[in-house]
Amino acid sequence: MAERTRLRGIWTTDDVSYDLSTPEGIHAAIAAVNNAMLESAKLSKRQRRKKAAQARAGKPSGGSRAAGFEPDGLTLRPSEVAYLVEAKDRYLAGGK
Repeated sequence: MAERTRLRGIWTTDDVSYDLSTPEGIHAAIAAVNNAMLESAKLSKRQRRKKAAQARAGKPSGGSRAAGFEPDGLTLRPSEVAYLVEAKDRYLAGGK
């Protein structure tokens, strides 16, 4: 974009600036983008690895509390389990 448009500078929220009117500034901006892409990919890989390990261990993977469970995701909440069992039985019996 720096070569084809009038864009001549980039300023980030952490007060880093890139002067796109010079080859050095363009190089620094491209390097910063490449570094950000690498860090994003590494973070994504770590998160996928963690989620897979949690799944293998039978642990919840986060998100909101599942119906029938306490916030730890493992302990059953009997009052809700009773409703879920009733709903399942009614569904299997063809009811609503």
